[in-house]
Amino acid sequence: MEFKEILELNSFTTTTFPNDKFSLIPMDENMRLIEWGEDGLDFAELIDDEDIPSESRAENGLIYFTEGISINQAFDTPLLVTTHGIVTLDPRVDDGTEYMFIPFSDFKDIGIYTIQDTGQPLIRLEGGPQVIGISSSMIFDKSIVSADEIVCLYNSLNTFFKTAYKDDGFSVEIDLKNCIFLKTSSEAKEEVNTKEISNQSNSKSNDLSIWEIIQNEFNNLGKDSISKKEFINIILDKYTNIKKGTLSAQVSIQIINKRARTGYYQCNKERICGDDKFDFLFENDDKTICRYNKDLHGVWEIFKREDDKLDVRLI
Repeated sequence: MEFKEILELNSFTTTTFPNDKFSLIPMDENMRLIEWGEDGLDFAELIDDEDIPSESRAENGLIYFTEGISINQAFDTPLLVTTHGIVTLDPRVDDGTEYMFIPFSDFKDIGIYTIQDTGQPLIRLEGGPQVIGISSSMIFDKSIVSADEIVCLYNSLNTFFKTAYKDDGFSVEIDLKNCIFLKTSSEAKEEVNTKEISNQSNSKSNDLSIWEIIQNEFNNLGKDSISKKEFINIILDKYTNIKKGTLSAQVSIQIINKRARTGYYQCNKERICGDDKFDFLFENDDKTICRYNKDLHGVWEIFKREDDKLDVRLI
């Protein structure tokens, strides 16, 4: 789901969203299942594993998100805008897989300009230690993000800076009087963790739960490891009535060394891992997933940190 689709769910478009309001998308269960960024991971994984820097407060909601942004017309990156700043890929990292956070406190003003060569709008955050230009990435002289969407983002940010964001150097306060909260779904909440589906790939009459499908398909892969994205696509090709977000969540639940699993009820209590039916997968250093092996990967536990949040660790 893209930002413009969320606007449409709320009876807006990028041209009809009020200029004197700013959007805020709650990081609810629907948003947590949306994929964002370079690795095909969903927000649940990116936030819970702190791939998205925790200083951004992305778990509190997003003003905006997209994939196809250019920073200073020189660096293409996915973009998150939270109530505390922006998140982009870190250009200082050679392989381009780590994210950085730039707080709004680094800027004092916002403006919008037209790029002479392309005629596309460019948002400038300026007046502080940094100047950042935000515009659409271009492919074959065509913008990935529409001009209307960039202007809509500018209007939201301009309203946010003028009426909502207050930083006294010691703390940040957000005034929500000009905020429009955007719902993320028009459907009733799905019970994604218990729903059973029919096996569409053959004529057998027995139904399999999604967690069983995941384990059966992994055991029949014929290889030891695979990227999560590729594995999900294999299953989606065979089981056409499984929703991608639901499947992604179910895979995350079974990865024993990923904190994202603690956001779901199967793994939301402190315990030693290894014997539960959901303790099935392990994420390797190269981000591929493999079958969990206690002798090879060690014993892991779900534990409560000092801040009372659940996490995972090797014992």
